[in-house]
Amino acid sequence: MTKCIPGFVLDPDELPLPSKPAPLQRSFIPKPDNTTVVTLRGVSVPLNSDVGGALITDLARNKERLFSDQQVCEKIRHFRNRLD
Repeated sequence: MTKCIPGFVLDPDELPLPSKPAPLQRSFIPKPDNTTVVTLRGVSVPLNSDVGGALITDLARNKERLFSDQQVCEKIRHFRNRLD
């Protein structure tokens, strides 16, 4: 008798073969030259700059519910002040 561990299959003969992953489908063609910019309160900010990287990080934190919408808005106001 095979030892039973909930959530794990211990008998390797019964494992299904892995399926081939579907090819990545994009709704846009990525730009190869890293010149993607966003307009942040009227100022063009390259995403590969310090401010752009911080913005991406803060928006990811917001998506993960680590930052509130209000915190992101405050940071954007702070970025604007740094850019002036």
